[in-house]
Amino acid sequence: MAQKQVKISPSTLIFWSLMALLPVFRVEALLDPALLSRYLVLGVFGLSLLLIGFKFWAQQKFPLGISIAIAVFAIMQIVSLSAAQNLGEAYGSLARYLSFSPFFFLLYSELKDERISKDQLLTGGLIFASASAIPAFFQILAAFASGEFFQDVYTITGTYGHKNLLASALMLAFPLSVAAWSILKSWQKNVAMVVSIIILFEIFVLRTRGVWLSFTAAAIFTLVLISFYSKGKVKIAKKWLYINAGLALLILAALFFNPTVKESFLNSSNLQKRLSFWENSMAMIADNPVAGVGAGNWKLIFPKYGLAKVDRSVMQGVTHIQRPHNDYLWIWAEAGPIALLAYLALFFFAFRQISKNLKTLPDEGDLKLQYLAFFGLLAFAFFSLSDFPIERASHSFLLMLFMAIPFAYAKEQQLKTIKPLVYILALLFVGGIYVNTQRYTAEKATIAVLEANSSRNAQAIVPAVEAAISDWYTVDAFANPLRYYSAKGYAITQRPQQALNDLQLAREAAPYNILVYEFLAQVHSQMGAREKALTYVDSALALSPQFEQALLLKAQLHLQGQEFADALGALNLYPPRSNDQRYLSSLANALRGGLQTYPQHGRYKSMMKFLQTKNNLREPMDYVRAYREKRGV
Repeated sequence: MAQKQVKISPSTLIFWSLMALLPVFRVEALLDPALLSRYLVLGVFGLSLLLIGFKFWAQQKFPLGISIAIAVFAIMQIVSLSAAQNLGEAYGSLARYLSFSPFFFLLYSELKDERISKDQLLTGGLIFASASAIPAFFQILAAFASGEFFQDVYTITGTYGHKNLLASALMLAFPLSVAAWSILKSWQKNVAMVVSIIILFEIFVLRTRGVWLSFTAAAIFTLVLISFYSKGKVKIAKKWLYINAGLALLILAALFFNPTVKESFLNSSNLQKRLSFWENSMAMIADNPVAGVGAGNWKLIFPKYGLAKVDRSVMQGVTHIQRPHNDYLWIWAEAGPIALLAYLALFFFAFRQISKNLKTLPDEGDLKLQYLAFFGLLAFAFFSLSDFPIERASHSFLLMLFMAIPFAYAKEQQLKTIKPLVYILALLFVGGIYVNTQRYTAEKATIAVLEANSSRNAQAIVPAVEAAISDWYTVDAFANPLRYYSAKGYAITQRPQQALNDLQLAREAAPYNILVYEFLAQVHSQMGAREKALTYVDSALALSPQFEQALLLKAQLHLQGQEFADALGALNLYPPRSNDQRYLSSLANALRGGLQTYPQHGRYKSMMKFLQTKNNLREPMDYVRAYREKRGV
């Protein structure tokens, strides 16, 4: 490697600025303040770093194996566009992937030529760790002081918007702060020590099980690796090792003394839901074995495989599942098996290079960086089994940093000049910035759509949708198509044909959205097309059999046709203790009509016989009470 530089280069300033902004930059005017905004930061700073180092790229050589793996991964994401149902979401996902993957080459080049020195690298890592940990620490103190900590830990989000994202970011920041603690001098060493202890404390009090398991596995395997390879070259401060391990165990013990925490930790419902995500993902993969369903389209295709095993809010269309909570299945389902193999190859090449470096590097500081990278990569790989770190700009950037470190500090490796690479990377950054800017503008405008929909301001919905929608953005951050909202505006203002036109566009954007199917049924019902309405409501129920709005609508459609037994069949799936007036009225009418036409329809014999024994069925609630008595609710 080149002779060590002590000056602060422009590259270092950009790197430090990026490490400071990635954990904290938020735009509150967006539906997700920390997603698109941070990818724009990543793109702008990446392009700046590329342009500053442009003159060095003509002679720069890169490790061949991992470079090919990154190229294949990117190409397969692009190829997957051909399979995408929704190209806007596909381009949005592609823009994220292609905004972070070039950072491997940038960081490798800067570290290899020491335009970012070892100490500057660790200072940047300490900046990231501090910016992630300190805001969350004050939130935790405030939650403890108010007594709300044990009741609702989800109020602690730091600058990440969700406590699980915060916990996983802290886990990835931990090896950076520990390495800074071990290598840096003077006041930076002391700051790194404090930040490392705070991070350890926060990781365990946030009680994200996937982070606990990933962090523990990464720590154990890293310690095993050190004991196997170091041979005295890297010394572990056993006092601090025991203190930190004891702190973690003490926090765990204290948490488990609280009944609320213990019950939450032992609750397996979250695991059961994720198993359903993975089951649906495997079915999706089986149906699309070559190119997947297209980048960014998993969330739109997921309902096709059934919503019977997910949250009630998802069954009712209140929320939508956005990710499978497994990055490997996500990549496989969206971009096919070659993309998955290329992604796995990134980890393979990085771990193999770390193994080589541990045998050949003589410098203790360089060796410590290898263990830093190993911990970060392993924690990321484990956590990816149950969550989605690849989606977030801060996480995916650190992944590229952890991959660049072992290659940048390697003594011997196969290198090759890739002449057009600098222009390709510039194109990727510019393209990513453009797409993310378009989606940023649209997402910001979508706030007005949601506000108009919430207040049922029909006059405002349609122009708000027209202002937000574009070729790059047709589905909001909750996976609802924007045309669904404008269709509601048209329907409320008695323009059913325009509503149907927009609903067909909404169905093209999100082909398995249960809200779209249910509203198609509503509009057809209002137009008097009962059979067509029944077709659409059955489509919604085929995806979500317990979708209550659809069940009520189906019952009402059958009641219009005097099909009382069919109406009762739909209402039997509705929560029987509900006091919704539409349900109570429909149930009473279905029971009365079903009893009057029995035994002609020959269905629900037990219920009909029971109702015949009742002599006090005069008012609608009499039928409801008898029904509930028979069902034992």
